[in-house]
Amino acid sequence: MPVSEARRRTRRVAGSLAAAWVLIVLLDVVLMRISVLRGNYTGIATLTGGILGCLLLGIHQGWAGRPKVMNADGRLLISARTLTGRRTVDLDQLHRVRRFSTISRGGGYIDEFRLRDRYGIRLSVENLPRTSAALRQVLQAARTDRCDSVALTRHARSGLGLDPRSHVPEALHRLWGVFMVMGVVWGPAVVSFAIACLLTGRHVL
Repeated sequence: MPVSEARRRTRRVAGSLAAAWVLIVLLDVVLMRISVLRGNYTGIATLTGGILGCLLLGIHQGWAGRPKVMNADGRLLISARTLTGRRTVDLDQLHRVRRFSTISRGGGYIDEFRLRDRYGIRLSVENLPRTSAALRQVLQAARTDRCDSVALTRHARSGLGLDPRSHVPEALHRLWGVFMVMGVVWGPAVVSFAIACLLTGRHVL
């Protein structure tokens, strides 16, 4: 998919979800105002904030399925299907690499790289052998001569086996990831709850 089309689709889907979020919160407020719902029932707004806030972050970060590493016309690409369609990051134009790891609901671990190229395309891909090998190839290749221009966190370096690595134990990175996930879900939910309370004239606490 062309870069411009990927950006337009992302903005279109994100805008639609944001509009739905606002409308549902207002609908909850109206239903409370006209006493269809109990005056302090903000469950609809709160649940909407938690779900749509999480989806909006996923769209922004480019949460993806299983990535595919490709070589097209001498360029190394990583492509995967996201919530807004397929996105492709040009690794030869890589701008930033971050790593996110946490504990999954099933008791396993989530370990992914969050990529962004110089065209502004973002993609979050699982730390798989082929993915990490492609990233190492780009970052280590002498022909690119751009390794220092890529914003690469120490945590990401650790995942790629590059130096200097993070001195923070992986267990702490995963624990921090748990708090981040909780913030992603509860943050928008609390904001929706507070707005609904304020618009209905109820006390937030």
